[in-house]
Formats: sequence, structure tokens, C-alpha cells
Amino acid sequence: MPVPPAPDPNWFVDALTQTSDLVLVIDANADVVWVNDAVTQTLGHDPAESIGRSIADFLHPDDLTRAGTNITGVAAGARPDPGMIRIRLADGSWRPLEVNPRNVTLPVPPDGPGTVLAVTLRDHQLEDTHWR
Repeated sequence: MPVPPAPDPNWFVDALTQTSDLVLVIDANADVVWVNDAVTQTLGHDPAESIGRSIADFLHPDDLTRAGTNITGVAAGARPDPGMIRIRLADGSWRPLEVNPRNVTLPVPPDGPGTVLAVTLRDHQLEDTHWR
């Protein structure tokens, strides 16, 4: 059976941009280098205004240590520890989201070849309303 040709890489970017899960990519300094459009629906933030900001700006102060430990562990090769973290919405309120970090090596990430951290944030509350 012949192997189908690889899809155009832009297809993957389009798919990630349009997913309902919030997906962001952070660099070694934990600054956001890419975020999909779900940041607007989920948190009320403008994607363009999120780029360059530290993810700490979005995390509840009481969750910073746990989130930081998970992120640095994954960046060092540890297994991800998905968990609920309170994330700041644009209006200043907080929403618990499931956070799943993954270490990803990209051939051409925003800062040049290397490893970045891709983080998926899932809003279970929003999912529940869609299934009812």
C-alpha cells in the first residue's frame, strides 16, 4: 500500500489555530512565543497581546510553584503531570483549567531550531456545556 504524501505543514497550524483547546508554546524563559485563537474564547485575551508575556502573568499566585515545578520537570525530560491550575481571565477573574505541558522539538520554532514547551489548556467547564 503506498504511503500518502505528508500534509502541508500549514494544515497543522490551521488545525491548531482553530481547535477549542487553548494551545500555547513557551520558550526556555517561560515566555509565550505562540498561542492559538482559543485564548480569546477561553480566557478573553487577544492572541497578539499574549505573545512575549511570561506565563506567570496568567497563573494564580498560589499555583505558581506547582506549575513551575511541572514545567521545569517536563523541560528536563520528566513525565508531564497534568493538573488543574487557575488561569487569569482578561477580566481579572480566575478559571481552573487542566494544564498538560509537553516538551516538543521543532525544526523551526519562533526562536530558531530547538526545543520548546507546548502547553494544552482544556476548559472542562466549557466542554460540559457543549455536551448538555
